[in-house]
Amino acid sequence: MLAFSSLAGTPWSLVSPGEDARDRSAARTAETARPDVFAGPAIELVSPDVSRAVRNPVNVDMRFRAQPGLSVNMTTLRVRYGWLGIDITRRVLRHATVTHNRVFATGVDIPTGRHRLTVSVEDSATRLGSRTFVISIVR
Repeated sequence: MLAFSSLAGTPWSLVSPGEDARDRSAARTAETARPDVFAGPAIELVSPDVSRAVRNPVNVDMRFRAQPGLSVNMTTLRVRYGWLGIDITRRVLRHATVTHNRVFATGVDIPTGRHRLTVSVEDSATRLGSRTFVISIVR
């Protein structure tokens, strides 16, 4: 189970064991891979550093930047888990700290393995930005 700790320190599950199992058993084809979209806000994963394997616990710090003269519309934020794109937005919004351009959570506990998160958000001109991150967790 993928879990975050809120800033208050209470752990919470990002995906249920059933969702994780369903996603792991899904076929991985070119049709299920979603390309990154750069027309709207830039999406940056400040931490963890996903260019290498990460150990638990981790902090998640994601930042959003709109083009000059525009703003990020955080009400359009969507977070999807895995190849199936299971929508986990409401869970993230309930537990993470969210500002006008940032999502932040500390003490993230993620099971060993590779996990795919796709984040999307629109700007004030309704242009979409989307980015997929693969987080590898080692013991």
